[in-house]
Amino acid sequence: MRTIKQSGQFRRDLKRESKGQHRKALQSDFIPIVATLAADKPLDVRHRDHALSGD
Repeated sequence: MRTIKQSGQFRRDLKRESKGQHRKALQSDFIPIVATLAADKPLDVRHRDHALSGD
């Protein structure tokens, strides 16, 4: 299991985003993803690195 070390900048960013329009997505998506990474488990397919599309 990995340990998660939060920098001061990360804590400020997280606090700011938790008050904004994405707060529900932050709680439902971000925190479980970090917990999965900390446990050294593979991410779901929809959260893995993928090619970007566009012009």
